[in-house]
Amino acid sequence: MFLMPSLEENRWITVPQMLVDEIALENRWRVPIYFTAPPYGDSPLKLRERAVSVGLAYRLERDPVAGGVDVDKSYELFTKTFMQDGYSDSRVYRDENSTSVVVTYGYNASNLFDELLRKNDTTRALELAEYMISKYPEYWQLPLQEAALLDQRGDSAKSEHIM
Repeated sequence: MFLMPSLEENRWITVPQMLVDEIALENRWRVPIYFTAPPYGDSPLKLRERAVSVGLAYRLERDPVAGGVDVDKSYELFTKTFMQDGYSDSRVYRDENSTSVVVTYGYNASNLFDELLRKNDTTRALELAEYMISKYPEYWQLPLQEAALLDQRGDSAKSEHIM
């Protein structure tokens, strides 16, 4: 089968995008499919709506979970599995690829923090924030999120200390 870029509803669908759809169609939900980024937003299969964040990857789900985050598995990966040493060390070499991994790391941890709050799991949200800040202090969004939660809980002294 040959895939060629095509125009659909006044927007181009590229071959890499078609390949994502083709992978999902051929798989027929037999085995989990993981991607390093959410599928493209214009997929006629609505794959982005079926992508569930699992740590740093995105798993396609036939029936995705509310919020789009596998909270328990992601929490375990961030706090017990991933090796984060060196993120706070400016002497660590970073190229374009490693920088994108580092940004994804903070971004997905931030999304996990938000999902924990949506599930009213403030204990694990605060534990995650403190842990991630200790490992990856340059990702400035997590301190802001933690400080906002602490302010909301009336702990302005701790919030100010974080800031």
